[in-house]
Amino acid sequence: MPGSRFPFLAVLALCLALAACGPDPVDRLKAVRVVPDPSRTLEQVLGSYPHFSRVGWSTYPGRNGESMARVTGIFNLDSLVGKAGGGRIFSGRDRAVLDKAKINLCYVLEYAFTKDAPQGVRTRMELLLTSMDWDRSAPLQNEDILAEIARGVAGEATIKAVIDAADYCRSRPASAPGRHGQ
Repeated sequence: MPGSRFPFLAVLALCLALAACGPDPVDRLKAVRVVPDPSRTLEQVLGSYPHFSRVGWSTYPGRNGESMARVTGIFNLDSLVGKAGGGRIFSGRDRAVLDKAKINLCYVLEYAFTKDAPQGVRTRMELLLTSMDWDRSAPLQNEDILAEIARGVAGEATIKAVIDAADYCRSRPASAPGRHGQ
């Protein structure tokens, strides 16, 4: 039909607008290569870690116009019971403390993507202890846990962090009725 160019032009304009936006920040983050195993992408490393129950990817605009992307791996705490780290064993009692507090323990990486850094710059690497009522972050000073994730193991650094989380929950005052035996 000679007079019906509007749908074609509308589709063309939409395609051009989407192409101008560049690659999705989550797709960029998934493609990041990490130092502990540069032969695999971050998506491959985190997606194959047997001690995560779930891995989530998200994006949001940064404060200075950069595109931010975050990946959160939620630890499967049941799979860690009986493993040793930091001279201790993550026990069923430790697991019960975290369960009673309704805690998720998460590994969080966040990257900023800009015109000057299209490959991304890591802005956050931490463990996040989170419940319905509160959360607490513990910034990581090195890549020991990421190295263990890349190797597919829950080693010294990971187990120490999980035990520290249980100890924190034991020492934290109750914030909800019925918590910590009340």
